Amino acid sequence: QHQVYSSFVDDAGGRGSEYVENHYLLGSVEEIIEQLHQYREAGFDTVILAPPGSQEYDDRAYERQIDRLSTTILPEVVE
Repeated sequence: QHQVYSSFVDDAGGRGSEYVENHYLLGSVEEIIEQLHQYREAGFDTVILAPPGSQEYDDRAYERQIDRLSTTILPEVVE
C-alpha cells in the first residue's frame, strides 16, 4: 500500500501529500466508512468514489479496488 500511495502522491506535479490528504479518503476500510458517515452527518447526499490512479496500478488492481468499494464500503454507507 505504501508503494502505491508514494507513486500516487506527486509533489512535483502539484498533487503532494497535503493535497491528497485534503481531497481523498485515506485510511483503513473502517476509517473510510467513518469519514463517509461524517460527510452524511454534515449534510452531504452525494460523494463520488473512485480508486486512485497510479503508475503502480494495473487493471487487476483497479478491479480489486472497485470490488472493495462495492462489497465492503458501500453496503455500510448506502441507505
